[in-house]
Amino acid sequence: MIRYGQVRDNEIVKIRSLVTDDAILVPKLIQHDYRIIEEQAIPVHDQTTQLITSSYEILEDKILKLWKVTERSFTESKVVKKNAVEEEAISSIRQVLDAVDQETKVANILAIKDQAVLAIKSAKNNTDLRAIVIQYPVAVEAEV
Repeated sequence: MIRYGQVRDNEIVKIRSLVTDDAILVPKLIQHDYRIIEEQAIPVHDQTTQLITSSYEILEDKILKLWKVTERSFTESKVVKKNAVEEEAISSIRQVLDAVDQETKVANILAIKDQAVLAIKSAKNNTDLRAIVIQYPVAVEAEV
């Protein structure tokens, strides 16, 4: 998909997307102050402890879409990490509900979740949070 932005007074006022590089439409867009939008690759980031935002830089012949990664506050990161751990625990529990010996498996998942929550509470910064990796047991085939 090719995107074009219409620029007026050094601001983007409209964005159009084209499926192909249309030989008829593109020159018309350029006549009406549209410029091609070149998008920077989204940087690798940790969604738990970092936020990603985008911005546009308007150049003479094109528009660049830029990405910026910033650290979340430590307090917010702890909440996001705790929620992610609990969601993953719930998902793992759902996977084993039909399995043999489900009570033991559910208890193991909850114990792993509780350990992760304790680690999150004792973390001192976002780097500590990024180091916390949780691996729940893989679901086994259901009882026949």
